[in-house]
Amino acid sequence: MALPNFFIVGAPRCGTTSLYHQLGRHPEIFMAPVKEPHYFSDRREKGGLPSMSEAEYASLFGGAKLETMVGEASPSYLHCEASPLRLREFCPEAKIIVLLREPLRRSYSHFCMTEYGLRQRNSPPLEEFKLEAQHRKNLGTGSGAHGAFDQSFYAAAVRRYLSIFPVSQVFVGLHEERFRDPQAFLREVFAFLDVRADLAIASDKKPVNASPYAARFRFFHSALMADSAAKRIVQKILPTEFRKTIMGELRRINGRRPGQLPDELVSELWAIFDDDVKELECVLGRDLNLWRPVA
Repeated sequence: MALPNFFIVGAPRCGTTSLYHQLGRHPEIFMAPVKEPHYFSDRREKGGLPSMSEAEYASLFGGAKLETMVGEASPSYLHCEASPLRLREFCPEAKIIVLLREPLRRSYSHFCMTEYGLRQRNSPPLEEFKLEAQHRKNLGTGSGAHGAFDQSFYAAAVRRYLSIFPVSQVFVGLHEERFRDPQAFLREVFAFLDVRADLAIASDKKPVNASPYAARFRFFHSALMADSAAKRIVQKILPTEFRKTIMGELRRINGRRPGQLPDELVSELWAIFDDDVKELECVLGRDLNLWRPVA
């Protein structure tokens, strides 16, 4: 039975879902039919997901036939400290794909999708995010105070992967460069995976997970997000992809477009991530000026 030899490890809200779908259209690549199994992270123990046995995980790849590359995508692997070692023990030659995005806009996307709906105030999403960001800025970059922000500090996570896997086995791509030239970016990924890079793989007709909806009715959002006995029963009964489709549609119905993050607000709050971005530049050996606000 085929087992995975490459992994999309994150970060969340950086295009992992659309890349997962595009890679699955390449004839030499098999992607697990369930996105985000989170098998090698602590997401299942700590995130309220049902446990998954080794046999259950292996069965996700039972449909692979002649494909040379077999993969899955779990964004929780990037920031989970245990994941890189677990992945290396499972497959020492594994190839790792990391997608990153300008950190403030990634935080805003994350905040709107998961955390805004849990608030009790009725301010617009942008106002709520600005208040949270100002609070985080006052606490300092090392506070670890807020999940939407925590996962936008990339340097330590990327360094961890590069210390455990050879550089040749780790691909770090930027959301902004992918958006600028999607086909050129895909060719880079295909070359990294040693599959045919001259194939034109169609992009999705509409963005996948690209523009989150902020919750309109907070109590409904809280019910969808909360861990409960009923929710755990549903998770065991319904197939994962079907369940995700239903949850996504319910969030969409209960949602409203949160609006874009203004450039002037990015400039105002950039200090939150400036030190981490400088550190990431050293880790990657490249500049990240495309993220920095224009002076």
